[in-house]
Amino acid sequence: MVVIIKKEYEKLIEDLLKDFKINNYLDASHIPKIDLYMDQVTTFMDEHLDLFKRNEEDKTLTKTMINNYSKFHLLPPTSKKKYSRDHMLMLLFIFYLKPTLSIPDIGEILIPLQKILLKESSDVSLEDFYNTLSKAQFDHFDQFSEQIIETVKVSQSLFNDTSIKNNETLSVIATIYMLSLQASLQKNLVAHLIDNYLKPVAALNEKEPKKPEKKEKPKKTQS
Repeated sequence: MVVIIKKEYEKLIEDLLKDFKINNYLDASHIPKIDLYMDQVTTFMDEHLDLFKRNEEDKTLTKTMINNYSKFHLLPPTSKKKYSRDHMLMLLFIFYLKPTLSIPDIGEILIPLQKILLKESSDVSLEDFYNTLSKAQFDHFDQFSEQIIETVKVSQSLFNDTSIKNNETLSVIATIYMLSLQASLQKNLVAHLIDNYLKPVAALNEKEPKKPEKKEKPKKTQS
């Protein structure tokens, strides 16, 4: 039987957090500047999001997934079956959101995001938005890590009495439970933001009458 030592699983978490800090977001500059076919898209995602695989045989993205995302309008229409940088960015947003949210909930987030940022008149591009979030995630990652490490320490302290049988295993389970509880709370907060802000705003926008387009007056021809 393998005995789990506190320092070992604490170090595992610390090492993973260090790895996540550096690699948890794919830099937009790594996305090819040319449009890609679907096979190229899935290959690119598999190569660059390897950190998130639980097992080597796992796939980060498949053709079926991409087709489903298009079906639910999570992606803008393609041109000649090729995927642009904007498509790649949207796929990254989907990838980061899908472990927590359902496809309909992701739609509540990404469909209005497309309407705001993919307009030619928008003063912020989709890439600008992605880069801003990536930078914020990196800049504040130490605070996030400290919170997790503090949770680990609290969980360890609950069963650090050496007289308790299997105290190490109980500490690990307590850590898993506490982290899961925090994740559930955050997921619940996200659901409330979607239901109480994004959905009402979307419903209001649908009810607003569309402004008629101005018709250009025909130019007078010289006789």
